[in-house]
Amino acid sequence: MSLMIVEERDCWVCGGDGRFVTITKHHVIPKHLDPKKNVLVPVCQACHDKINEADYKGIRDFSYKIMKLSQEHLKVTQKLVETTAQVHERVSKETDEKIKARLKTLGPKSGWMQFEKGYAQALHDMLGEDI
Repeated sequence: MSLMIVEERDCWVCGGDGRFVTITKHHVIPKHLDPKKNVLVPVCQACHDKINEADYKGIRDFSYKIMKLSQEHLKVTQKLVETTAQVHERVSKETDEKIKARLKTLGPKSGWMQFEKGYAQALHDMLGEDI
């Protein structure tokens, strides 16, 4: 990371004179974001603490917001899964009823081979596909 360091003895936030207060260097872009370039500016320790607290509060608030959105997304996903399961169950029941109705047309004496052909034909009739 390349740094641009502002050399000044006064605090850039409150204007505190560096002869009477402790001056520290503040990274304008937080280090945890791993910037390629950054600027260090002089601030007194009291202002540096306030800046860092505001940064942490922003990160914390953002994290809570992401967590809340994730929980809402989970609820929506669960509802989608439940709805899909209900639709699948309804369609499955309708499909089974159609297959049973088609098989009844074959009659009980048609034998196992005829049953399999009838089942395949019933599926083909409903789905429009070869099995």
